Amino acid sequence: MNIAKTTIFGAALACGIASTTSAAITANYGWEDGGTIMGEFQGPVSATNISNETRTGTGALRLTDATATGSGTARGYVARITGLQNGDTVNASFWAKDISGNGIRIWGKYISDASDINNYAGSAGGTNTYSDATWTELSKDWTFNAGTDRIGIVIEARIYSDPGDGAYIDDISVTVSNDNAIIEFPAAVPEPASIALLGLGGLLVARRRK
Repeated sequence: MNIAKTTIFGAALACGIASTTSAAITANYGWEDGGTIMGEFQGPVSATNISNETRTGTGALRLTDATATGSGTARGYVARITGLQNGDTVNASFWAKDISGNGIRIWGKYISDASDINNYAGSAGGTNTYSDATWTELSKDWTFNAGTDRIGIVIEARIYSDPGDGAYIDDISVTVSNDNAIIEFPAAVPEPASIALLGLGGLLVARRRK
């Protein structure tokens, strides 16, 4: 989960989770912290954090179709919203700019397991608007359909292209009407020094347990 470079309006932060007692919460993420995607489907996809092609700030996502044939619709998961109740409204948007190909669309899928990004409980649908050669905002509103066991929505960036095609993505924003909802974005990539410290911490724990 992610809190770095994430702006929460009217909300409290706890381990990258946005929650508040107000009527709605909004969370923004711009890829400045090195994150990429939370998962993928019908890939593989190539997801790279970049700094040379951004809409704002110092980071963005480069998402391309890495399949051999381009069959299916490759997609990357860029946000997850859980803790939803039937009838809650969710708005998500991000900006995209084509690298090559037919562009990408914003889409959503329902999930029934908050711990598994690959869980699938039905399509939530998406927009008919595609990205193009200039930065374009792609946005979608959903009214949550809880069905029998759904608890959330995963936001997808769907690639409609041949192998190697894709788009740059930046500045994702999610607004939820439910003040108990949890909004998550891609995890930050630790710096090498941080990885070393984490490894050292693990060694210290291991030694204490001996």
